[in-house]
Amino acid sequence: MATPVDRVASALERWRNNLIDLTRRNPLLSLKPNQTSYLEIVQPGLMKVYEQVQGKGWVFSVGQAQGPPSLGFRGNELVTNQADRKVLVQILTNLYRRALTDYRERGLHVLHLALGILEWRDEENEVFRSPLLLLPVKLERHSLRAPFSLRGVDEDPIVNPALTAR
Repeated sequence: MATPVDRVASALERWRNNLIDLTRRNPLLSLKPNQTSYLEIVQPGLMKVYEQVQGKGWVFSVGQAQGPPSLGFRGNELVTNQADRKVLVQILTNLYRRALTDYRERGLHVLHLALGILEWRDEENEVFRSPLLLLPVKLERHSLRAPFSLRGVDEDPIVNPALTAR
C-alpha cells in the first residue's frame, strides 16, 4: 500500500510530465528551422564550441558571404549556415531581444544552444528532429556596430526534457 508521501510524489511527477507539450508543435520534439530564430553553426565543431562558450565565448562571423570555411575564419568566430549578413544580423537581433526581455521580465534564460540533434520516427513513421542537450547561453552586443558574442551562463546543460518525457 502506497504511503501519502508516495502518492504525493507520484502526483507531482505526473503533473510535471503533463506540463510538457508532447505534440509536434513543441520545437524540443519537432525542430523546424525558420528564418527568424534558428541558426546552424557550421564551424567550428561541437566540442570546441561547447568548451569555448563556457570560457571567453564566441563572436559571430558576419562578414561577406561565407564561402569555404578556410577563408577568413578566425579562432574565436562562429560561422553559421546564414550567408546573408543582413539576415544573420536580423536573426541575432531577434534572438537577443527575446532572450533579454524574458530574462528581465521573468528571470529566465530562454536562449539555448542545442548540442546534437536526434532524428527519430514516431508510430506513424513521421520523421522528427529533436535537440539532445540544451546549453543555456546569452547573446551580448556592446554597441550597434559591434558584433554579437555568444557566452555561456552559470547554469548546467540539460538533457532535452520533452524528449525524455516522450
